[in-house]
Amino acid sequence: MTRLSAGLVIIIATLAGGCGKGANDATTATEVRAILDQYVKAVNGADDQMLRDLWAEPERISYVNPMQRLRTWGELQGFWQGFLKNSFTRRELTLSNVAIQSAGDAGWAVFDWEFK
Repeated sequence: MTRLSAGLVIIIATLAGGCGKGANDATTATEVRAILDQYVKAVNGADDQMLRDLWAEPERISYVNPMQRLRTWGELQGFWQGFLKNSFTRRELTLSNVAIQSAGDAGWAVFDWEFK
């Protein structure tokens, strides 16, 4: 199964990694890329704890995929375990055309993705 979506946007404000006052754009962009890499690793390993750790406030999330919009950790964990973890014996998410923008301690990424 392959899905390709152009222009998925992830907005990360007050990053889980601890980006705080005085952050510069280069630091924020580096942290956004690190979070994207962790997300890919979580997907490929179907690791819901790693996924949970990506949110500064796991009980207040926003996660949008081609099938639905999820707003709580319970909803996301249900999707993660019910669909991603149990529906695939192999998961391979790859990103391309990654463009990271930042403004102080807020950052976002736009990218294309492929899931096999």
